[in-house]
Amino acid sequence: MANVLVIDDKENNLEMISTFLKIEGHIVKTASNGREALEVIAQKPDIIFCDYNMPKMNGYEFTKQIRTNPKYGEYSQIPIIGIGDF
Repeated sequence: MANVLVIDDKENNLEMISTFLKIEGHIVKTASNGREALEVIAQKPDIIFCDYNMPKMNGYEFTKQIRTNPKYGEYSQIPIIGIGDF
């Protein structure tokens, strides 16, 4: 069982991915954009699934913050899997 963060601005994508992961026994947290995800990341997910085309803060900007900003250094090794529209 893993703690998973799913970031996507489309509600139906969040529901579909979250449902699948929960069925598999994972704990799932969600965020609708990168800014929101920066707040949720404090819950220390094991892996992140991130859409790259979102408003407010897209997936590239989110990943850059996690990988380069010292404020998020303790999270810099979390695997981030890019996802696109379904």
